[in-house]
Amino acid sequence: MGSGGTMAGLVAGLGADRVLGVDTGAVPDPAHRVRDLVTRWAAPCPSCDW
Repeated sequence: MGSGGTMAGLVAGLGADRVLGVDTGAVPDPAHRVRDLVTRWAAPCPSCDW
């Protein structure tokens, strides 16, 4: 979790294929927003066929 500058540094150091950037917007509690995103991504998808 960090700024666009942080992501730019990660991309420069690790390469674009190893960095995932997600714009969560400016929120009062970024840690809560990130936890919510990760929880949703980790949830099973019963309607997905993959």
